[in-house]
Amino acid sequence: MQKEIIKNKIQQLINHYHNRNFDHVIDEGQILLKKLPKNIFLINLISLSYQATGKLKLASNGYVEIINLDNKNKEAYNNLGTKFKTTKDYDDAKKNFEKSLEIDPNFVNALTNLGNLYFELNDYESAINILKKSININKNNALSHYNLGLVYQSIGEREKAIKELNKVLDLNPTNTNADKLISRMTKYEKDNSHLKKMENKLVNLQLSD
Repeated sequence: MQKEIIKNKIQQLINHYHNRNFDHVIDEGQILLKKLPKNIFLINLISLSYQATGKLKLASNGYVEIINLDNKNKEAYNNLGTKFKTTKDYDDAKKNFEKSLEIDPNFVNALTNLGNLYFELNDYESAINILKKSININKNNALSHYNLGLVYQSIGEREKAIKELNKVLDLNPTNTNADKLISRMTKYEKDNSHLKKMENKLVNLQLSD
């Protein structure tokens, strides 16, 4: 019975996290953590909530705690890498993404984050190679297609950029960011297919933020 109650409480915290009620996750999670002091999932959920609210030191402490409990936890290294990337500690970010990939070379989240890091450092060749690897593992990863499109746009590879962004729209037709980027790179004529698609979206109000 007690296990079922705890399971339900964790599920409630997950729901609050997805609804961006991060402070609630932190407050209630800390209470539950007293009963489950070594629950890695719970520590990670609280740490992600700290990171989402800008409490990066507390988030970092949580990820390190997870690694101390399980030094093969690829998610913790990846999340720690995102924290370091946010604070522009690029060497530490790279080390943690690479450590995550040592544990699982096909971990798409770490590949995507490492590719984004290379992009931010203007190492476009490495960014392209890593993001392509991420896509080869999971062709339905819209974020990797989107970021690869950004890289191609930055180096003037317009056609390749548009191709990747169209793949984003195939996976998520309501992604207005991809639409906007394509619009900036496209000289529209009357029968342009992308223009027609955008007009249809406006009619149907199928727009994301």
